[in-house]
Amino acid sequence: MRVFGPEKVRSAVTPSLAREQMRLAAIAAWRGALTAPARLSSPLGSRTLRFSTGAVRGDWFGYRSYAAPGASDHDEIVVVCDDDTEAVRAMAVSGGFGPLRSGAIGAVALDALAPQNPNGITLIGAGRQAWHQLWALPDRFREVPIRVRARNERRTEEFAIAASSILDLEVLAAPSVEEAVQGSDVVILATSSSEPVVPNELLRDVRYIATVGPKVLGSAEVAGDLFCASDCLVADSTEQLQRYDPAHVVVASGLEESVVHLGALLCHDAVPQGDRIVMMNVGLAGTEAWMLNELWRLEGGG
Repeated sequence: MRVFGPEKVRSAVTPSLAREQMRLAAIAAWRGALTAPARLSSPLGSRTLRFSTGAVRGDWFGYRSYAAPGASDHDEIVVVCDDDTEAVRAMAVSGGFGPLRSGAIGAVALDALAPQNPNGITLIGAGRQAWHQLWALPDRFREVPIRVRARNERRTEEFAIAASSILDLEVLAAPSVEEAVQGSDVVILATSSSEPVVPNELLRDVRYIATVGPKVLGSAEVAGDLFCASDCLVADSTEQLQRYDPAHVVVASGLEESVVHLGALLCHDAVPQGDRIVMMNVGLAGTEAWMLNELWRLEGGG
């Protein structure tokens, strides 16, 4: 059994590796090769322990466990086991897998569905999830100007400086949400906000919108009518989208049957329709164990 700590995970999982593995995982989930049920929750008094599980028959099964609503960089566990012997192949104690795989899923969708030559990219948010949306950014977007806006001026400036320096991107701090969105045809929302962070009228001409944060009744970073006004709704897991409690805004609006699985688009079993796409990143289950299994394999495990 191999054990991976936070530093090992960060050094071993590169953006290109994460993107390729999440692309394969999304296709596998669509085709039924990756079993990825909705998350499980176990209430434990003052806290809830959540499990994200997955399996590839004949190869591996595994899970990620963490305390809801989130975890620090050290307090979630990912385990992957051999499907035949049930022996543990690898275990990771690191908070890195969640945002790494969310960022990579977002990057895969962006590469497949966003305009070929966008005028600009807007990122709303400045936390771990927002950071990893830029960390995993596909190569063809790396020269595109990026404007970021967080809840306050100081956090926005700090994030822009750090992302420009560490990620080697052109990231500018926008003085307001309005100025951040203006002129962009790609907008990525990655916040923890329980209410809409961008008025829908500002998104009218945006061709690609990705939402990573909350999207359920009573707690959503986007207004519900955004989905109704979109030409194509996409999710990395249509099963998880239908199992939220409280209900996902799309399900509550009766639009769930119109949602296209990201994997179907990646393997060309479906074609995006219209000029306005909304990608709902729900964090495909099993992808943390998928990534850990790949690290185990790269280290000579299989």
